[in-house]
Amino acid sequence: MTHDAMSHKMIRWTAALGAVVVAVGLAGCGGTDESAGASSTAATPSGVSMVSPPPSADTATTIDITIANGTVTPRNARIEATVGTPIVLYVTSDAADEVHVHSTPEHSFEVTAGAQRERFEFTVTVPGSVAIELHEADVTVATLQVR
Repeated sequence: MTHDAMSHKMIRWTAALGAVVVAVGLAGCGGTDESAGASSTAATPSGVSMVSPPPSADTATTIDITIANGTVTPRNARIEATVGTPIVLYVTSDAADEVHVHSTPEHSFEVTAGAQRERFEFTVTVPGSVAIELHEADVTVATLQVR
């Protein structure tokens, strides 16, 4: 084999190897858009990717709140919750109000008069007792015991 033929073969081999390296690198960058509810990936120490599914409705803590004729249900409920697990409030109300969640960070949600199962979702990132209150009704709906 001539020197020119060997150089040409080496250049082709180097280009092919470079293409493989780029393809592998791009495959590793194929993240997901978590804001769209897609699953997330995490690499293990061995470099193998593990996919974790997005939170589903059956893993969320749900609370149904009713405001009717000035009466709020529930009142002063004690509910267990987990750090990072979604909390979903379903509010049915005949009056406008504001749900205030005393967590870190705090959350506030405007309740519409005539709402039928209006949905509000949040997560708690700091463990402890978290009060959920209605401001206009001046009622503590529930206290979450977040662990």
